[in-house]
Amino acid sequence: MACGPLRAPFTRPALWSLFIFMSGLAASRIVSILVDGMPNFVLLFYLFAEITFAVLALTAIKRNP
Repeated sequence: MACGPLRAPFTRPALWSLFIFMSGLAASRIVSILVDGMPNFVLLFYLFAEITFAVLALTAIKRNP
């Protein structure tokens, strides 16, 4: 992913990698909340950040064909 912003051929794969990684983290955190109950504020902030980065990555993928 480090080459993604620097070289055009790697941009889309880096964005897809970011989207899949952040979506997986967010999904697992949501499952954890459903199973274990509500976490503290820091973990909720992490969930918000993971969802935000996943949405931003997907938006960037759709804007750059």
